[in-house]
Amino acid sequence: MEIPQELVERCKKLELLLYCGSELEDIRFFRLWMKLKETGDLKRMMIPDNHTPYKMMSVFQAPTTTLYALDENNDICFLFWVSPSSGFIDDKTVLCGYWVDKRKRKSKRMLKLTSLVYELVFSHYHYCIGITWQKDLLHPHEYIGYSVTGYVESLYGVKDVYFVILRRQDFYKSRFYKVVRHSERLKR
Repeated sequence: MEIPQELVERCKKLELLLYCGSELEDIRFFRLWMKLKETGDLKRMMIPDNHTPYKMMSVFQAPTTTLYALDENNDICFLFWVSPSSGFIDDKTVLCGYWVDKRKRKSKRMLKLTSLVYELVFSHYHYCIGITWQKDLLHPHEYIGYSVTGYVESLYGVKDVYFVILRRQDFYKSRFYKVVRHSERLKR
């Protein structure tokens, strides 16, 4: 799939990287797993079998497309993964996951990266589906343009789970997109 040149340039500017499975990347992902475990974020993420670094890292490998950014210490501070629905839904829908380091969540770079990854997704797909058991994340999802489409109480007897969907047109209409893109245009 071809990516529009304007998005390629923004990826370079914001230093957004594509996970390719190199040794250096695997070391970075191992360090990320350790950070997630120490901060408690690992328990909050809906990643099956995340109790070992290897099992967690398998989530980010092909056919999943994983994008990430590094902080000033060369540690992963931004992570976004897109998995094809593999005919489960249709070829215009992908499953998405997203994590940002707590210390960086409100930074301008993270907001720009968030907008950019969704623009990349929507340059090829129409719908992005997410699943969360973190009720406190529903409002931030809605700010980006997601709709909460379903709720399953105590899935597998463990936690309540929310299903969210982001349609291409809702993302581009969202206040989030308009604010981020407006701030980028002011700097030109």
